[in-house]
Amino acid sequence: MAAALLLTSACGSDSDEAAPPASGGQPEQTESSSASDSGGDAEEGAETYTGGGAISPVRFTATSPDGEQVEVQLLGMADIKAKGMTDTAWLPQTRYDDAQEWLDELVNGEQITLIEDPASPEETTEDGALLRYVDSTGTSAYIDSDDVAVALINFYGGVADNDEKWSGLERYDEYVEASLTAEERNGGLLGENELVAVIEDGSGYEYSK
Repeated sequence: MAAALLLTSACGSDSDEAAPPASGGQPEQTESSSASDSGGDAEEGAETYTGGGAISPVRFTATSPDGEQVEVQLLGMADIKAKGMTDTAWLPQTRYDDAQEWLDELVNGEQITLIEDPASPEETTEDGALLRYVDSTGTSAYIDSDDVAVALINFYGGVADNDEKWSGLERYDEYVEASLTAEERNGGLLGENELVAVIEDGSGYEYSK
């Protein structure tokens, strides 16, 4: 069983450590930051929307061409909480706010494509947000990948969800690889935490304090 993502009170305790880069620049490019060419059959479920404001580090509003507004949560990404929102996995408020700001920069006002994954065990969250891959047109000055989740990871604003139920997702391995690469650059979302193991079945990874 994949280990649960650990973001304890020690995680990122110094909010200035490994903070996302300033808005004017982009982080170092790696293989994981290239435009995503995945999608395959999942592209059959693609829908075009206009991105709205971020309401968490992994969730934002979007508007369809006919004016319907929905909430979208990035499929395959850990739903990180701020301190006080949960007792189990959280970031200091400043790190949480930074991550949410990066998502807002990536999607707000952009033409985006929401893509279903037939392999996903869930199509929506418990409160009704759509669980989708999100591809951008790339017109934002901040985007460094067609896949918004990969771009967010590269900005140290997100991390793959290592719950094993997501391990069958088409893009999951790409998200894990990008998360590990960000951590190796000493700047992943988990800040000062040390990478200690990659789960052998490829479904996740765990960190120590």
